[in-house]
Amino acid sequence: MEPRFADAEFFWENDKKKSLESRREDLKKVVYQEKLGSVYDRSERIAKIANFIADLSGLNDNNAIRAAQLAKCDLVSEMVFEFGELQGVIGEYYAKNDGENDEVAAAIREQYLPKFAGDNLPETDTGLVVSLADKIENIVGGFAVGAKPTGTKDPYALRRASLGVIRLLNETKLDLPLEVLLDYAVEAFNSVSDVDAVSQVEEIKTYINERLKGYYADKGCRYDVFEAVQTVSPRKISDFTARINALSDFVTDTSASNLFAANKRISNILKKTDSVGKVDEKLFAESQEKAVFEVGQSVKATVAQAVSDNDYPTALTALATLREPLDDFFENVMVMSDDEAVKNNRLALLAEIRGLFMQVADFSVIDVSA
Repeated sequence: MEPRFADAEFFWENDKKKSLESRREDLKKVVYQEKLGSVYDRSERIAKIANFIADLSGLNDNNAIRAAQLAKCDLVSEMVFEFGELQGVIGEYYAKNDGENDEVAAAIREQYLPKFAGDNLPETDTGLVVSLADKIENIVGGFAVGAKPTGTKDPYALRRASLGVIRLLNETKLDLPLEVLLDYAVEAFNSVSDVDAVSQVEEIKTYINERLKGYYADKGCRYDVFEAVQTVSPRKISDFTARINALSDFVTDTSASNLFAANKRISNILKKTDSVGKVDEKLFAESQEKAVFEVGQSVKATVAQAVSDNDYPTALTALATLREPLDDFFENVMVMSDDEAVKNNRLALLAEIRGLFMQVADFSVIDVSA
C-alpha cells in the first residue's frame, strides 16, 4: 500500500506542473469514438450544450462553459492514467490548484453524478448543468453511431445516462423540456460529417420514455396510471411527475372508478366518430344532457388554471364533480339518437367533456378493476 501512496504523491506533484487548461490540446490526441472524433471534440460539444442549458435555466453560462471545457482534461493526467477511478475527483483538486473557482472545480467532479440508481445528484448549479450536458451528448452520440443498448450490451452506458437525465430534469432546478434539449443537442453534432444525429431524435425520445416508465415503476407507479399520463405527452418530466402523483392518489378513491368507466365509454363511442361539431344547447332533449354541459362549463376555467399551475389535485377535484352528472347521463340518455342533429350534439358534448379530462390524463386507460 505504501508504494501506491508514493506513486500517487509522485503523480500529484508531476501533474501540477501542467494546468488543466494546457491539457486541453492533449485531448485532441485521444480518440473518443471513430466517427465522433476526439475527446476534445466531445468536450466542445458538451460545452455548447452546457451553455444552452445554462441560458435556458438562467444560470451562469461562463462557469458552465469553463467547467465543460476542463471536465475531461484530467483524463490525460498521469494520476488518472494510473488510478482511473479518480477521474473527476482529482480533476477538482487540479482545478483548485490552478486557481479555478470552486463552482467550476466542483463541476468537474460532479459531471459524473449520478453514477448509479439512488446516487447523489450534483450540488452546484454548474455541476447540474455540466452533468446534464455530458449525459445528453453521450446519448445523442451513442444513438448516432448505432450504439443503442440491446440486451446486456450497452457500451456507452446509455441506460445509466438516460436515468441520470431523468433524475436531473425531475429532481433538480433544471426544469426543462427534454425535447428542446435533444433538438439543440443534435445541432452540436452538425460538424460531425459521418453521423446523422437528427434522424435519431424520435428513437431517443422513445428510449428515454421506456426508461421513464421503469423510473416511475420503481417508485410504485401503476402501469395504467403511467399510460394515462403518457398519452397526453407532458413536455417536462417534472410535469409528468406532478400528474403521476396526483392521479396515483386519485385512483385510490373508490368513487373515482365511475369516472374512469365513463371516460372509457366516451372514448369508445368517439372512436367510431370521424368528427364532431360544437355543442348547441338548443338541441338538448334531456335534462341530463344539460346537467353534464353545465357542470362541464362550471369547472372549465378551474381545470385550465389548475393545469397551468401544475396543480393537478385541484384539477382532479374539479373534474370529480362530473361523476354524478355523467352517471345520470349514461343511465338515461341514448347517445346514438335517431335524430341526426341530436345525436351529433350529444357526441359533441361527450367530446368536450373528454377534452376536459385529457387536460390532465387519459382517464379511459385506467383499469377500474385494479
